[in-house]
Amino acid sequence: MTTNRRMINTKQFDKYKAVHPDAKSLKYGPEMKRQWRKTLDEIVVPLDDELR
Repeated sequence: MTTNRRMINTKQFDKYKAVHPDAKSLKYGPEMKRQWRKTLDEIVVPLDDELR
């Protein structure tokens, strides 16, 4: 199973929708992936580079 598939399988849209009633299910997954990629690129990768 790919990382993207595993990440999408962990989504908790019902909880997100409770806080953000206007949220659309079809937009939630792609946005979740964009935010995860941003976190990886801006925080995780620089930390890994710093440890080398």
